Amino acid sequence: GEGSRLEGSRMWPLDETHAELLRLVEGRLRAVFAPTGLWGGAAPADGPAAVVPNALQLTRVSAFNHIANHYDVRDMWKEGIATLAWSELPTEGELRGEAFSLCMQLGAKKAERRTVQVPLPPGSAYVLTGASQGATRTCSLRHVGRAACSCCWTHGVTLSGPARVSRQSLTLRALADDESDSDSEAEGGGGGGGDEPLASDGA
Repeated sequence: GEGSRLEGSRMWPLDETHAELLRLVEGRLRAVFAPTGLWGGAAPADGPAAVVPNALQLTRVSAFNHIANHYDVRDMWKEGIATLAWSELPTEGELRGEAFSLCMQLGAKKAERRTVQVPLPPGSAYVLTGASQGATRTCSLRHVGRAACSCCWTHGVTLSGPARVSRQSLTLRALADDESDSDSEAEGGGGGGGDEPLASDGA
């Protein structure tokens, strides 16, 4: 997820009104990322393994800035973090604004770090699962919080070109009920250290 360490990035549980509006977005994300099993299936009614996102985060990155690589709090979220991003204003030749890249890094030591840049047009969505999410349940060292390791990926965002306009993003997550809930998903979490994020243009 984006901006968890940025000042001014807001996150809150969804009340009924917001939840109703966000169900359309959730349904679209489930459909687009169905091959990943995002949140347990195509719809919450699919079975007991299904997860319903209950936390919404809105992030604004001002022009000429980026989001440094980081872990979301590793023991706080259930499997699957989905982000939809777009520019605040249109740019020449593109109504959705400027392109961006999802920057994934693996390795705690800089000299041994592997970096994967995933270029994405504005209006794209991406999902983090398994080792790309960096959750405690998929970490071989069972790290919590934002403790670094060499088996899980960090994520960040870089903007293409001079980034003349601000960037907005919407992130959906599901809070882990408790420690046992987070741990119980390890078998279905998908992932060793080789997992990489999936992305979609215009979800």
